[in-house]
Amino acid sequence: MYGQKTSTLQAKDLLSKSIAQRLFPVHLELISAHLESQLLNDEELIQNSAYFSRVHDQFTRHFLICSGKPVKLPQHSSSRLRTFFQTKQFKTGYATHGLFPYRGKFHPQMIKGLINAMCIKKGDTLLDPMMGSGTALIEACLMGIKSIGIDASPFCSFMAQAKLDGLTVPIEPLQEALANCPSIFDYFKRIAGEPRQGRMMQFKKEPSGKLWFSESEASYFLKANLEGLPAELQDKKIQRFLLLAYLDSAGYSERSDRKSPYVQFKAILERYLFVAEKIQTVLSGVESEMAESLPILGDASFLPFNFFCFDFIFLYRNFFFYFYFF
Repeated sequence: MYGQKTSTLQAKDLLSKSIAQRLFPVHLELISAHLESQLLNDEELIQNSAYFSRVHDQFTRHFLICSGKPVKLPQHSSSRLRTFFQTKQFKTGYATHGLFPYRGKFHPQMIKGLINAMCIKKGDTLLDPMMGSGTALIEACLMGIKSIGIDASPFCSFMAQAKLDGLTVPIEPLQEALANCPSIFDYFKRIAGEPRQGRMMQFKKEPSGKLWFSESEASYFLKANLEGLPAELQDKKIQRFLLLAYLDSAGYSERSDRKSPYVQFKAILERYLFVAEKIQTVLSGVESEMAESLPILGDASFLPFNFFCFDFIFLYRNFFFYFYFF
């Protein structure tokens, strides 16, 4: 009887503690979620928090953006890929972050938490001089914070813009493009070239003995000249969005010969359309709260503007983050 009573008391004591208290020793304290709770008021938590699902009886925007069905994947997708998008739905697979598998991308939920921790607010302007795939720009846009991103890679500049486009790209023309998928695929195949299935799986050696790979998605991008699309697809946002889907499928095709390039393209375009529809449904009615984000092709060593135009400069190198305040 004594042992049962003791166990009951221990269970009640454990359940009375917060998740953080249950997971970690009392002398350790979480940073991001704790700072958000201390630095943001209830309205700001609802609109911009990264680590809370509800404030009182109102769901946060982050929860609404992430909730619902996970990213739509084709039937031939591996169980590993399906599991990844299901488990990462609230962390990396939300909004348009999941478009295109860019290896150098930072965790978007972490970026949002850092922006909150540094007290970057609506009306401020953020500079990311090494933007990569535009993770910080997308988060800033959704949080109502103006931002400018720079990258020396033409492909990164294009990719960041296409992901930003996905937040507001017209849906109906994309639905028509999916319905006419064979002609859209043939168009991009003509302007950018058709990938050779499984080509990157075949390692070849140069005379020096070093391994080399075939053309990357960036090479297809450099060949592309977006002219000649049907009139209903002349919108630049639509063109960039469709081209990114094609480049994504080209990368998959060169890494695997399980499905034809066309099948890969159709499946990825379906996923891109699903992502755009999902995020725009959540943002419906609050589009005016989004801020302008501008990706620029350039060299961070020679910025085309004065540093003092910005409230914050967001730098990261080797997973260390630096914020400069003005």
